[in-house]
Amino acid sequence: MKIKLFIKHIDEKKLDHFPNCKEAVEEAGINFHWKIDKMKDILIQLQSQFSDRFGDFEKVSSKLKVFANPFSCDIEEVPSNLQMNMIDLQSNDVLKSTFYELKDLVKFYGSLPSDFDELKKFAQQFITIFGSTYLCEQTFSIVNYRKNKCSSRLTDEHLRAILRIATTNMTANIQEIASQIQPQTSH
Repeated sequence: MKIKLFIKHIDEKKLDHFPNCKEAVEEAGINFHWKIDKMKDILIQLQSQFSDRFGDFEKVSSKLKVFANPFSCDIEEVPSNLQMNMIDLQSNDVLKSTFYELKDLVKFYGSLPSDFDELKKFAQQFITIFGSTYLCEQTFSIVNYRKNKCSSRLTDEHLRAILRIATTNMTANIQEIASQIQPQTSH
């Protein structure tokens, strides 16, 4: 959404969201020549990269909203196999208070009675993506840290490798690995 707004503002030569550019234009005065196409191309590329990286999240975002807060979702937007479970859940004050007291989705869905088996299966799809909420938080922290540190050089392959290393419980024997490296000889 923000990038679309930025592109629109660049087309309109508005720099409200680009304070450094705005200051440079004001200093340059009327003689400033806009490089709209270049700025717009950069923003379009950025938008494309975001779509590539987060496209999967958009596909499941409506389901993720249901998972994150089953009491605030619209029944019409819930998959049909869950609608009856959701109506029963949303009209149950005891379960609603349990949800807000626990503040832990894994524990909440685990505490649901067997009447809510469809909803529990649905929740398991999201819970098992990361195995635990701790691992989920750890993974997102790692992704955010790496993206900030190496933003333009981070490819999908790098991201997969970083996540794999960061979320494994194996420890590397650095001394053994280093001893197996053959030094380069000069010719």
